[in-house]
Amino acid sequence: MSDASPLQRFWRWALASWATRSLAVGAVATGVDILVLLLCVKALGLPPTYGAMVGTTVGSTLTFFANRRFAFRDHENALPSQAFKFLLTTSVGILAHGACVWIFTGRLHIPLVVAKVMADLCVFSVAQLFLLRYVVFPAKVLAGAERTSRVQKSSPALRRARPRRVRLGREVSER
Repeated sequence: MSDASPLQRFWRWALASWATRSLAVGAVATGVDILVLLLCVKALGLPPTYGAMVGTTVGSTLTFFANRRFAFRDHENALPSQAFKFLLTTSVGILAHGACVWIFTGRLHIPLVVAKVMADLCVFSVAQLFLLRYVVFPAKVLAGAERTSRVQKSSPALRRARPRRVRLGREVSER
C-alpha cells in the first residue's frame, strides 16, 4: 500500500498527464500571445481583431513546438505531417478566435484583454486539446505484448503482483 495521500497521488498523476503538460504549455503560450496582442494594438496601432490574430499565430507556433517536445513527447514522427495537421486545426481556431474577439470587444464592449482570454477559453480549451492529442500528436498504438509490458512496468500494483523467486536467501524480482 502506498504511503501517499489521495491528494499527493492526484498531483503525481496530474503532473504525469499529457493534458496537464499541454495546458501548461498553453498557459505560457497565452502569456506570449497577450504580450504580442498588446504590442500590436498599443504600439503598432493595429485593430484588436488583427492584433489578436497575430498574437494567436505567434502563441500557436510556440504551442506547436512546445507540445511536440514537452507535452506529447512526439518528436520522432515526421515534422511536416504534424505541422500540416496543426496548421489546419489551428487556422480554423484562429479565425474563430478573431471572430470571438470582435464580438466581445466590438459588440459587447468587453475590455480587450478580458475579451482575448474569454476567446482563448472558448476556442482553445477542450476542443483544441483533444485535437492535439488525437489528430496532431496521436499516441502510438502498441502491440498486445508491448502494451502489457508497459502497463506492468508503470503500475505499482502490478509490479508487486509479479512472481518472485528466491535466490541465495533473498527475494529477487523476475524481469
